[in-house]
Amino acid sequence: MEKKLATKKRLFAPCSHCVNECTHQPIQVLIVKPHLRPYGATICPSLRSMQDIVGGYIQVVHDGLLKDDAVIVCNEEGKSACVERMDFIPAAMRGLPANRALRDSRSKVQDVICGTFMVVGTAGEDFTSLTPQQFADWKDRFLYPERFIYFNGKIVAVPVADGSAETGDEKHE
Repeated sequence: MEKKLATKKRLFAPCSHCVNECTHQPIQVLIVKPHLRPYGATICPSLRSMQDIVGGYIQVVHDGLLKDDAVIVCNEEGKSACVERMDFIPAAMRGLPANRALRDSRSKVQDVICGTFMVVGTAGEDFTSLTPQQFADWKDRFLYPERFIYFNGKIVAVPVADGSAETGDEKHE
């Protein structure tokens, strides 16, 4: 049976890599999985826990569009470098499906994140909980799953709003 810790009126499952008790302060994040709507989760901010969520070594991506002290944490193989040349396909072939597009201020697709990723707050070098405003902004930004089409030498991201994508909150180890 899994041991639960009470932390500031929240029930938190310690990460599977902590021996007896999780010594990390849990954080509130936004998790974005391919083909699903994003959802909030309370997670252990340990490196191993974050690696479990994204399915491998992590990479921090600074989006640049929303300047709000939040970053994207994804699988290190999940970020493509040059969308115009379809460089995200090798990541997809390794079992990381294309997830969401990163766009510039004119909504032009600049990059594609493959696989599950999360959005976390930052304070210096530390990961922190998202503020309610950050959570709302990022959830709106990634609300709809996307399909990707290669058209005229460019990647086009098409939102999928067919109602089949479900949303929910969960606690993650």
